[in-house]
Amino acid sequence: MSQEKVERYKKSKLNRKKEMQRKKRNAIIGKVCTFLAAAAIVSFIGWSIWKEVRPSSSDEAATKYSSMFTAEELSSMLAGSTTTEADSTAEGETTTENTEDTTTTAGETSAGE
Repeated sequence: MSQEKVERYKKSKLNRKKEMQRKKRNAIIGKVCTFLAAAAIVSFIGWSIWKEVRPSSSDEAATKYSSMFTAEELSSMLAGSTTTEADSTAEGETTTENTEDTTTTAGETSAGE
């Protein structure tokens, strides 16, 4: 029995460096994984709180609005709004003339009676 103990001791002594390196490596890997998991959890909690607490800025609204349309759509909208303004001015003049004609026509009708 003592011979068996001696042989086990010799084998363990031969593999002792490898065993120690493996244990150290596993301990370091475990610590790094634990640290990364804890950092991920803390970051997620912090981000969630920040997302709820931060004030909404007008920059976000501008970004959302500008991302809704492409550059071509915006330029066509601007071209369309310029045309619409010119049309509304022309319509306003036409409306004014129609109002004067209607007034004159109404006056003539009143005078004719």
